[in-house]
Amino acid sequence: MRQKSAPFSTHARGVPLFDRSFAGAQRGLSTALLDLRDMGSSIFWFLSMQSWLTLWSCIINIVSVVFYNYYQSKGLSAPVDLTIIEFVVVLPMIGFIWMLHNRRNQCLDWLSEVKCGMLYLIRSFSVVDFEDDYDHEGQDDQHGDTRAVLLGSMSRACMRVTLGMHNYFLPSRFYSTRYPYLGYKSAMYQIALDGSQSQRQIRKGLEELDMLSLQCNEQTVEMRRHIFNLHVVIDKLCNAKEFGSPQGIRAMVRCYICLIIPVFFGPYWAFISENADFAVAFFVSSAFQVALTGLLNVSITLEDPFDNVGLCGIFIDEQLYEIEHAVQALGHYRSTQDTDMNGEESRGDEDGQQQQEGGGREEQEEDSSRQRVVRVATDNV
Repeated sequence: MRQKSAPFSTHARGVPLFDRSFAGAQRGLSTALLDLRDMGSSIFWFLSMQSWLTLWSCIINIVSVVFYNYYQSKGLSAPVDLTIIEFVVVLPMIGFIWMLHNRRNQCLDWLSEVKCGMLYLIRSFSVVDFEDDYDHEGQDDQHGDTRAVLLGSMSRACMRVTLGMHNYFLPSRFYSTRYPYLGYKSAMYQIALDGSQSQRQIRKGLEELDMLSLQCNEQTVEMRRHIFNLHVVIDKLCNAKEFGSPQGIRAMVRCYICLIIPVFFGPYWAFISENADFAVAFFVSSAFQVALTGLLNVSITLEDPFDNVGLCGIFIDEQLYEIEHAVQALGHYRSTQDTDMNGEESRGDEDGQQQQEGGGREEQEEDSSRQRVVRVATDNV
């Protein structure tokens, strides 16, 4: 038997690969055409990330260029060192976008932990041997019914968690991209109330999973540890959703790009118009301003990574769908809602409905108390 040699790659060590065959030339030509196509497509994607903010900043830039060009004979034109400007403004802007991009990647990592943790709990509950007080063979059917009810409770708890995450993360927060002024406090209070209700729904689902894990034999400690880790990671995601980058940094970036840069660069574009042409100064300044505002728009869309508004946002329903699909694949979520086993589930549903009504009254009382606190805080303000 011929012994297989150890794998070794010269290409991974920096040696280029040259394919001199006809197929290699064809692949090289197709790659060149695809690069040409991507160069043309980049113009469309560059324009798609512009907004009305780009229009207003370009208008300010045009007014500044025309003003300084008209008064260039009075000594308002001057050469400006572009290198210093790029180091002072452009590089911090790129660093700001890099910080937001890292936060988005961190949210993706946390969301993967939530999805994998939930899938692990679903698989663990589906194969675990629940504790039961049966000792005879005639009680096997009762044990099977109890197992089905417990799996159904687990399924409903998982669906409660996914629904709460959907209700909390998908709606956008206007104060993540806009500045809140007078008249927005009531809207912010309403968002806070809705968010606390969704968080209570998530917490209730995790508490139900924790109570169900107590009925497991040997995996109770491990499953409770996973449920606690899920709670911690979901809370981190909530903090990333609610608290963005500091308002001072965001205000400084917008002020510099939309106001200070067009006015400060005016003498330089007047100098270009004096030594070259006004058309050159006009188009180059407009392109420069559109590029800077495009970077600003990218940073604005990355402020809330879960609203699914920007081009590179996180659509959380894609991750939650796998959890819902795994729950429905067990076959107990629908069966425990629609079937009636020997009248026991009907009585259980009545008790559950009474408990749900009691819990609904408690939630209404808690919401009313929160609204009273909000109303008192508003009056104090």
